Amino acid sequence: MTRAEIAKCAQLEIIAERESRHGGVYGDLSGVPEKSLTRVKKFMDACKQINFDPTFQSLEWAPASHHTMGGVLINSTCQTGVLGLYDAVQVVAWDQGANRMGWNPLAETQGFGPIDGEKEAARALSTRPPKPDPQSIQDLKAGIASILRSKTGTSYQKVRSKIARVMSEDIGDIRHEEGLLNAQKIFDEIETTQINNLFLGWEHTIEIIAELLEVQNMLTLCQLMAKAATLRTESRGAHQRQDFPETLPSWDKHIVFRASLVGPEIRMVPAGIAR
Repeated sequence: MTRAEIAKCAQLEIIAERESRHGGVYGDLSGVPEKSLTRVKKFMDACKQINFDPTFQSLEWAPASHHTMGGVLINSTCQTGVLGLYDAVQVVAWDQGANRMGWNPLAETQGFGPIDGEKEAARALSTRPPKPDPQSIQDLKAGIASILRSKTGTSYQKVRSKIARVMSEDIGDIRHEEGLLNAQKIFDEIETTQINNLFLGWEHTIEIIAELLEVQNMLTLCQLMAKAATLRTESRGAHQRQDFPETLPSWDKHIVFRASLVGPEIRMVPAGIAR
């Protein structure tokens, strides 16, 4: 079974209130040969540290977010719509389909990596370094300075936790229109009342500033995911709708967002067409 199918089955048990003691499900690895378990060394080392033996003890677990299966559009030379910006591997749209399979990154590095590196190197050698827009630099500096000066505001950690909770509850393995619309409403409220008033706290390190800025980007991504999940009125791969359980041929297409002055522009692109 794919990981998406396993996660869906587990989430259905949790929704039906047949969950384990801590809100997950139990996994039984007792029938897996020990030789196979030793191949996942990090997992076995972690088990050993907490004195847990998966060869005979039940493992309690629950589905959690691992990755997104969307990404940035590129052309055949790995170039994005932003001049001079190239992308490869896990940030590329479409190559994952609706259900990312294990070990895909290895194939992606071999497929996209050489193309990306060659084209980026050729561009770097044939052009002068671009000059950043002075006004953009000033705006960025002013934004960071404002964050550093602020003595009050909303804790960025609390906003991050709130976004994570909504994503888990309403945009998890099993989705429904009511939850998706609720997520959009909460994300819009955060954008309106909190995201531009985040409080850094009293520790002003580069790492902490990066974490705060990441929350702003996280909100943008989650808003787009909620919108796309609401638009897709079917179930496909890791996207499972309780109210639309069937996979429909009419939805064999991608949902593409593009930034504009009035908000994200949305268009549909047939699957399998990547230009």
